[in-house]
Amino acid sequence: MKKGTIVILCLFAFIVVVALWMVFSFFGNPISKLLVRGKVNSYIETNYSNTDVKVDDITYDFKMGNYCAKIVSPTSKDTHFTIYASGTGGIVSDSYPEDVEGRYNTQRRICDEYFKIVKDAFDSKDFPYEVEIGYGEILFDKEFNAYGNLNYLDRTSLELDKDYNVKELAKEYGSIVLYIPTDKEITDENVANILLDVGNYLTEKDIPYYSITFTLEEPMEQFKKKAETTKGDVERDSIQLLNFKFKNIYESGMLERVIKSRNSTANYYEHLKDSKKQTKYDLEKDEDMNSSASILENYAGEEE
Repeated sequence: MKKGTIVILCLFAFIVVVALWMVFSFFGNPISKLLVRGKVNSYIETNYSNTDVKVDDITYDFKMGNYCAKIVSPTSKDTHFTIYASGTGGIVSDSYPEDVEGRYNTQRRICDEYFKIVKDAFDSKDFPYEVEIGYGEILFDKEFNAYGNLNYLDRTSLELDKDYNVKELAKEYGSIVLYIPTDKEITDENVANILLDVGNYLTEKDIPYYSITFTLEEPMEQFKKKAETTKGDVERDSIQLLNFKFKNIYESGMLERVIKSRNSTANYYEHLKDSKKQTKYDLEKDEDMNSSASILENYAGEEE
């Protein structure tokens, strides 16, 4: 065999090896995947023999260097979780305790349904305003949320696979977030008028909620031009109301409630900013956030 041919074959072999190495680095290798499937099936037989769960798919997480086995049940919409395994098939972790027993899957199903209901309403051509951000969520587990003036559904109280009436839950636990850009002047009067329109629209669409965090702000393009012109640290003009209650969105006295809520929101952020400067913020203890949240307890669109 000629020397030139040998060099070409060696170069070709090198390219193939490098290409396979890159492919296996990102997607895993088929031998390891087969090994993982066998180990995961054995793990299921040992730990979940009283269920009908099975392996649906196995993928490779190149960041973690582990294989992820997606486990599903054909008879339970909330029974799906992930078993993580090493390339040799060793079981690294199992998300069943959190996703299924801990009811995170049920929580996500409820939240996803409400999110879609609200998003579809804001995406509709019937909605009279441009929306920069608009979504809804069902609030769960108060200990993980910053605000003390809302209702929170206990995730552990959920029933696996139960068909919940999401709209009924939203009446007590629904929170909507809405950012509307406008060319109009950012004033309390415009906030009050637009929020009344939004409230009427959601009522007409039969979309309940307990509270809404509403922000009226200048358009992003206008803000960018302003920032380029001033060449300094400028803030986007806006008025925000945190957790304005649904029951307080009605015409009589609306402007006064908006002003009070706007002041309460500004005080909340100011107090939070000061507390972060003074102490190291600990999200788990949440002491600074709780003291700031007490400001919102006093007033967040509430009637006096």
